[in-house]
Amino acid sequence: MSFLVKELLVEVDDNAYEYLESTAKLLNVSIKDLLRIYLDCLSSLVEVVEREVGVLKERIGLDGYELASFIVSRVLTIPPGLYGMILVLDELIGAWSKGFTFTHGSGRIVDELGNVRGVLIHLDCTEVSMEENLVSCIELLIHDGGVTIEFHSAFSFEGFSEDEVSRIKDYVKSLVKGMNDRLSNHLLKCDEKGEVDVDVEEDDVNLSIKVTAYLKRFNCIPGLDLVNTELAKILEESGLAANVLKKLL
Repeated sequence: MSFLVKELLVEVDDNAYEYLESTAKLLNVSIKDLLRIYLDCLSSLVEVVEREVGVLKERIGLDGYELASFIVSRVLTIPPGLYGMILVLDELIGAWSKGFTFTHGSGRIVDELGNVRGVLIHLDCTEVSMEENLVSCIELLIHDGGVTIEFHSAFSFEGFSEDEVSRIKDYVKSLVKGMNDRLSNHLLKCDEKGEVDVDVEEDDVNLSIKVTAYLKRFNCIPGLDLVNTELAKILEESGLAANVLKKLL
């Protein structure tokens, strides 16, 4: 597939150029490269901009350049605040600093009457983080009853015989109770009403381990390192190395 590359000539004032120059220097790239990266990321703004247009166009009396300027400026001022929230969550979970990213699912949770009952945040492992993590994705639900967080880890048995697959699955299941008990004891030291469930789901060639923690206290969220350590124990105790039981992301 070939793409048509178009060149754009855009005039910017001195302040904007200084921002570009200092940011490019910080990232050790050229200004042209920085602009190219920025423009490549514009696709992620399309959905937000479309929603903003639908909400605001008939309400605030702006059109053309004024409307575009207001919407884009407002959208682009969201990240600093959200980034602060991401850093707060990272102090507890530790996923963002390991290369996880938001891909979808940052949205509201509603009940059958349409009332907002919580916020869902979804973090996915990436190529940057997959080498050091057994967790493939994390779902954090902050709701009116407290906090629920799920850590998902999926493994493939491709290349193993049926007997080997059956033996491995049975052994992993026998180790899960110990993992559940250790995580529960850890959580109860911080949140006396907290609960942990560790579930194993399987099919012919895959096995997934889901760790779910239910908490009343937000600051008691179990971290990614703790869950990774427990998953590694499962693999080690079952006689399997993480690089043998292939991860599916």
